[in-house]
Amino acid sequence: MRETSVSRGQCFQKADGTGIVFKVIELVDRAHMPHARLSRLDNPSEERVIAVTALRDKRLFVPASAGALPVRERQDAADLTLEPAPGD
Repeated sequence: MRETSVSRGQCFQKADGTGIVFKVIELVDRAHMPHARLSRLDNPSEERVIAVTALRDKRLFVPASAGALPVRERQDAADLTLEPAPGD
């Protein structure tokens, strides 16, 4: 398999606005092209095999940390603010 800049354990977030985050669980060779087997962070039973070139395409995926929340969840969390109780 050719050298790649993607490694096991790295996380990538879909760039389509859904904010889905995947973790690389294995690098595989498909048709003599490097691919990554990914597991979805919020649903580890969902796996996909994606070409490494697609993972490196910023129009499709962006790097994310393992503890990253999908964009939508981060926005929802930011909207949660503690309001003072009436009379405080």
